[in-house]
Amino acid sequence: MIVVLVVMVVVVVVVVVVVVVVVVVVTMVLVVVVVVVVIVVVVVVVVVIVVVVRLEEKLEGGGGLSDSGGDVGTGGSDGGGGSDDGDGRQGEFREL
Repeated sequence: MIVVLVVMVVVVVVVVVVVVVVVVVVTMVLVVVVVVVVIVVVVVVVVVIVVVVRLEEKLEGGGGLSDSGGDVGTGGSDGGGGSDDGDGRQGEFREL
């Protein structure tokens, strides 16, 4: 009787351990699959956005490119407070 009880306990423990291991492995695989799918979706979305933006720039032609370049140039001049101060100083020198 004692041997039968010990064998039953061992079998139950082994079954529980196997079930836990299988559940953990399946969960890890699912997490990896979800992470890979999310990464692939993000990469595809970024590539589509870049392609659409480049196609729009090509469709707009040279005018669109020069306009965007002008925007960048004005942003740079606005952002450069030091250059504005430098221009002001040059203006003061010119006034003197």
